[in-house]
Amino acid sequence: MPSARTFLSAAAITLLLLPVRPAFAADDLAQVLRQLDAASAKFRTTAADFEFDSYQTDPVPDKDVQKGTVYYERKGDTFQMAAHVDEINGRPGAKVYTYSKGLLRLFEKNINQVTRIKAGKFESYLMLGFGAGG
Repeated sequence: MPSARTFLSAAAITLLLLPVRPAFAADDLAQVLRQLDAASAKFRTTAADFEFDSYQTDPVPDKDVQKGTVYYERKGDTFQMAAHVDEINGRPGAKVYTYSKGLLRLFEKNINQVTRIKAGKFESYLMLGFGAGG
């Protein structure tokens, strides 16, 4: 089972893959980050289907593929996200990740369990593209 850190990395990658208006041509990283920060201040909500492939090489090689839909919403200073994992390794899955008010929750329907994780340092990854500074 992927860790919360793995999921948060996937969320950050998902945000990076969202369509971005090619408004910059400069190679200057600081300028690009300023433009991303300005665009993110206007960004409010999005949803996307995802496929997350996770590979483990040690101690036992393994591959885990999760598919679902992720949602992001920002209203003023509040930010929320949810990811519904509908398929795990080709079989129906039943996991829901939610983030709100600094708390990441994982609900696993098959075992009727909720795991709570204080987001802390991962919060900036979740908010990338939603007003978090570059």
